[in-house]
Amino acid sequence: MYGTKAKSCSMWVGVLAAWIALAPAGARGAGMHAGTAVSFDTLAADCGACHQEKYQQWRYGAGADLDSAGNGSYHAMSSTENMFTTMLAKMQPDMQAYCKGCHEAGNAWAVQDKVNDIPQPRTTNVEEGVHCVTCHFDGRKIVSKAAVQDPLFCATCHNENTGLVEIYNEWFADYGGGKTCQQCHMADGNHAAPGFHSPSFIGKALTVAPPVISDTITAGVPFAFRFSVTNSGTGHSVPEDLFRVLTVRASIVDGANAELYECVNTYYKRNALFGENPADTVVIKSGATATLDCPGAVVGSPGVYTVRIEVSQDSNRVDPTLNHNAFMTSAFTTFVAR
Repeated sequence: MYGTKAKSCSMWVGVLAAWIALAPAGARGAGMHAGTAVSFDTLAADCGACHQEKYQQWRYGAGADLDSAGNGSYHAMSSTENMFTTMLAKMQPDMQAYCKGCHEAGNAWAVQDKVNDIPQPRTTNVEEGVHCVTCHFDGRKIVSKAAVQDPLFCATCHNENTGLVEIYNEWFADYGGGKTCQQCHMADGNHAAPGFHSPSFIGKALTVAPPVISDTITAGVPFAFRFSVTNSGTGHSVPEDLFRVLTVRASIVDGANAELYECVNTYYKRNALFGENPADTVVIKSGATATLDCPGAVVGSPGVYTVRIEVSQDSNRVDPTLNHNAFMTSAFTTFVAR
């Protein structure tokens, strides 16, 4: 049902665009909703006068465990949060304008090819990031609830054709769970839209099967172990963002919690923008399992030891000063060395 772009949503958007084009000039970019005038100059707080709960979720992250709680959802902060503004200042003007197309998005409904194109940036109220009228207003009226619940609508900013963002393509190609973007990230209409920055949300993304060490381990003799990590809880790859790095770290500690060994695997997307070959991308796709081998482990003396598996994700591999590390999950198992 979802993603039939050529047959459904794009056709509808095309008809809508033609309809708007034929409208009198004074009718474009303005409309009425529940007796109130709406335009692309409308502030989110104006919408919040009636839609109080949704506004508080969007503006303050109310009810969610976002690391930005109190400051806003990441939709609300998309144009003002530190990572975006710092990196934007280092970009060339043409790239700045491109990034603003989503971080300061204008009319999302003006984008006809939602898989490949992005909105034009707006020029008013840019400090509100992705706000109410970006998604809910098409230039004439408030769009239907069903329209904004189509995953293809999310592709407007969460997919494009340069390889920077391909989340919708991944969902469409790899995910077989039947849930939409909105059913996971906006369950029950939650406008806090939890994701990477919500510990409780990101903790459900991956499942670790800890190693089973059944052979006799002899102190001083090297051994190997294997374990797996499954992308069991997302509809896209992990990591899904070009800037993020997934780190899976295995270590062995003794009874005093002293670390004796570590084995680290990283997963991230490669892009020509960074002088990389996209073919070298290593991620864990939706529903896929990564098997990790850790060779050369050794403990020096007999005793009980613990294998500790820790999974985390970094938000920015380009500029470590802007990085946020998000813990995802862990697993443990013990063994006896003779």
